[in-house]
Amino acid sequence: MALPVVGFVGWRGMVGSVLMERMLLEQDFDQIEPIFFSTSNSGGQVPLFGGKKVTKNEPLLQDANSIDALKKCDYIISTQGGDYTKAIFEPLRKSGWAGHWIDAATQKRNKKLCSVDKSNVLETSQLWREVMIELGKSYPDVELTHMYVDNAAMQLVKAPKAFDVVVTGNLFGDILSDEAAMLTGSIGMLPSASLDVNNKGLYEPSHGSAPDIAGKGIANPLATILSAAMMLRYSLGKEEQAQRIENAVQKVLSQGYRTADIYTPGTQKVGTVEMGKAVLSALA
Repeated sequence: MALPVVGFVGWRGMVGSVLMERMLLEQDFDQIEPIFFSTSNSGGQVPLFGGKKVTKNEPLLQDANSIDALKKCDYIISTQGGDYTKAIFEPLRKSGWAGHWIDAATQKRNKKLCSVDKSNVLETSQLWREVMIELGKSYPDVELTHMYVDNAAMQLVKAPKAFDVVVTGNLFGDILSDEAAMLTGSIGMLPSASLDVNNKGLYEPSHGSAPDIAGKGIANPLATILSAAMMLRYSLGKEEQAQRIENAVQKVLSQGYRTADIYTPGTQKVGTVEMGKAVLSALA
């Protein structure tokens, strides 16, 4: 059986030294056929990682902008960031490539992924877990754990900070996301994003459009504002601007401003417009 071909893309061939050393330590390179790509030094020698060569021979660096060369890979791990992904991924797909693209440079969480299923009861969840385990092999630097949905619902209330990223199907996800929203006090506080492989997609408050309260001036605008912060961070790569918006929201909340859904005695109840203006003022 042929080994999977994994392409590593980086500036001068340096693709995540921590990842490389871990793969060397765990002898992962015995399980794959690696190809190394460079955006600036194609034709040069693959550099040493941890003082060792990753293969017995000494392959040359390939051109990271060559679609024909990249098409040979079953998996591609890139640390070049969003601009490189945007320039290469679409023409690579149009060429007929059906492999897996892993943009390691855009992983912005703490590399802990909890997969939620009900594989002790549902056959569909058994398939889900099998697929997640297989996909997890493509992300050696991400800690993958599994949890039954009933336990996940309890742990979200008991120890929410134990979670970093949760992945699950639509049925469980709809339930758990609403439960998680109430940890913040209101579903009106939670931003959301539905993204494709290029980090493009739809940003919206997790509660949707809330037509039942449209025009009443009582909707909490913070989830929408925070969704804009997510867009700046994940699609536009503007971390500093995203943090400015999030800090402004935090400042307004610390000043005691509250819309009706999160109002408690001793705080200042405001409407949609007033809350939005307060955030704008905090941004100035």
